[in-house]
Amino acid sequence: MRIKYLTGEMARLHNISKQTLIYYDKIGLFKPSTTSGENGYRYYTLDQFGDLDVILCLKKLGMTLDEIKKYQNQKSSTERIAILESQEDAINRKIEDINSTKNHLEFIVGTLKSRLTTQPFKVGVRWIPERRIIKGSIDFPHDKHALGLGIKRFFEDNRKQFYMHIHELMVWIHFLESGEEKYMSIGFEVEGEQREILPAGLYGYIYHKGFIDNMNQSHKKLKEHIEASGFKVAGECIGKMILGSLAVSSRNEYIIEIQIPV
Repeated sequence: MRIKYLTGEMARLHNISKQTLIYYDKIGLFKPSTTSGENGYRYYTLDQFGDLDVILCLKKLGMTLDEIKKYQNQKSSTERIAILESQEDAINRKIEDINSTKNHLEFIVGTLKSRLTTQPFKVGVRWIPERRIIKGSIDFPHDKHALGLGIKRFFEDNRKQFYMHIHELMVWIHFLESGEEKYMSIGFEVEGEQREILPAGLYGYIYHKGFIDNMNQSHKKLKEHIEASGFKVAGECIGKMILGSLAVSSRNEYIIEIQIPV
């Protein structure tokens, strides 16, 4: 007579939960050898150990339960090996994605660490190299509400890159004489692919502390510094995130570099 194992015993021998075996039975992935009609007990046998070991192995290799069922239905060794090769390709793609994410994370961490010593409201003029950017527009009336919607739309259009550059978003701003701020465009720097190029040149800059909707005084101070240094404003004003919500817990602690080409 073949030795029989109850569900709990079978699960314990394979270091899985009883509920897992019950679920495998329910979806037809791995069914007990027999079921008692009287008490409903499920019984497994020794010759089923290998089948369950294969299922657990394939699961460990990252295959879904549907993929494992497809694998089980293949009688040809060639077809089974082809499925394993396909899984190997999928894992290699995941490794590439993970390595890419890791590299971006290292860059973000390094960038944020280097910016922690940024001195708020420091003002000056410096050379900025050419920058390749992806840029999107902000709709009329270009207010804070339109900016929020514009950021959301920009995210949807550039989902793949957005999270990798969220720590250094750029906003193109018009400052009106009334002190009101109009947000015209949003973007970030990228490598390789680009829609526009910001030319290299001298830029007046000031490190504003606080959120983006109260930069008028910092902008005024920067324009005064530019004029006092013998320069003239030569282009659009850009607000670039230096320290944002990834690095600080309050919008009042944001550091935004206001840049004006001269």
